[in-house]
Amino acid sequence: MPFPSRGLRPALAGLALVTVAVSGCGSSTTVETVTAGASGAETVSSDAQVTADSGFRVAANGFSFANYGNEKSPANLDAATMQSLFGDEVCARTDGGTCSLTAVAKAFMNFANGTMGDGHCFGMAALASLMHQGTVDPATYGAATVAQLSDTAAVQQAVARYFTTQMTPNVQSTETGQTVKEVIDTLTQGWARGEGYILGISAADDTGGHAITPTALATRPDGTVEIRVYDNNFPGVERVVLADPAADTWQYATAANPATDPKPYVGSPTNRMVLTPVSAVTGPQQCPVCEEQSGRTLVMVTDRSHDLPVDVEITAPDGEPPVDLQKLESLSDSDSTWVSVGTSGRFVVSLQAGDGPQADDVDIAVLGSGYVRQASDVKMAPGQQSTMIIDPGADRFTWQSTGDGAPTLSASGENGAVSYSFAAGLDALAPNTPVTVGSDPAAGTASVSVGTDAAAAQQVALAVERTDATSDGTLTITYPDLGGGQTLTMDYGRWDGNSAGPISATLATPGQPDQPVNLTG
Repeated sequence: MPFPSRGLRPALAGLALVTVAVSGCGSSTTVETVTAGASGAETVSSDAQVTADSGFRVAANGFSFANYGNEKSPANLDAATMQSLFGDEVCARTDGGTCSLTAVAKAFMNFANGTMGDGHCFGMAALASLMHQGTVDPATYGAATVAQLSDTAAVQQAVARYFTTQMTPNVQSTETGQTVKEVIDTLTQGWARGEGYILGISAADDTGGHAITPTALATRPDGTVEIRVYDNNFPGVERVVLADPAADTWQYATAANPATDPKPYVGSPTNRMVLTPVSAVTGPQQCPVCEEQSGRTLVMVTDRSHDLPVDVEITAPDGEPPVDLQKLESLSDSDSTWVSVGTSGRFVVSLQAGDGPQADDVDIAVLGSGYVRQASDVKMAPGQQSTMIIDPGADRFTWQSTGDGAPTLSASGENGAVSYSFAAGLDALAPNTPVTVGSDPAAGTASVSVGTDAAAAQQVALAVERTDATSDGTLTITYPDLGGGQTLTMDYGRWDGNSAGPISATLATPGQPDQPVNLTG
């Protein structure tokens, strides 16, 4: 089923979905200016009557610094932050209280950090609210008030921690699109009992979104309602989402730079606001990639270069949609498509590039209970189609593309206290040649195979990472000539973690006896 945006475009053709919100944000250096489409819509009106107030004051309770992306290499998630968020189950070991992540948890962490490249708005909105409520003490980070905090590494890691909660079942289960009247009622009643909220808004054409902090409600003489907000793109400025309960519409203006050309964020019955209760982001979260979880599979596609429109489609192998899909609506990162898949059967993730002057860079991650499958640095030329065939119950996946070359394909998994990550990079791959990569931690094997129609033998760059209760090990290998129809299977279960190897392997060629191979770094 197709999913459409300025970069990635999710198209949901005729299928009813449960939609929850995911915010990647436009940061102070990347978000486009947007306008409400009516003069004064983004400013507080002197004749509006306040009807509900959270007590949050932008000048005192908002951060003094603006929303940011990854352009200055902020301190995002690390092993300690992952442990505080998900508990010890993400740790292969905790020597002296220090967490060493499992290979699967590390793959999730790296991908999550990458999604923060277009901003940290959800994390900033959540942390500011928690500090206002007293759940988190700003003194922990070196200041008496939120406004006095600077963007230190400790503050940045806290922001990253709360940003990541939007990827967890705990938070996703609380998020629903609401009518304007429902938003007003929820805020009024929630503030009365001390609950805080994160407000998610999206552009009607799927080209962006944002997470902000609602602070008060005020009714204008014409019946429209000001949802007054702290927008972390604009430190120190109280702004307004102007809502019309009768028409069930809303409008807002946000920008990285108020002097740039505006673009509207306009809401309607088909483009709802989304409220997330701040209480949902507190405490340990359910790990989306740890074993013994819900059984759902999370597909995350991120456009890193924004050079082409790319349609994302998720179907069953026969082209029909899987039975159970939940689209996680990106509130501000138009270049991400996240979909939760509830089927235990095989499904296909397809990318279709549109027209443009140059290739686009796309990353795909598929996260399930105890495993991660990734295609990294996918080069999507104009008109190119690429597919990733996933079987949640199997230990391998298949990549195929109409374009030249291949991305880095990786698979991470766990076997009790031992976890592995296996990556394969092919130097040159003819169009429409399938590549299958697998990692079976229970058997202790990893494999890469090339379709029989491969035009030439492939040089394959292999990397294996092993993490257990006592140590970590990484081995990188170059295998010079993997031919069409051949499968190289590595017995990493017998590898001791030495960075020089060796790892025993087997080369399987159709119609010939298997050949033993020793691989060394």
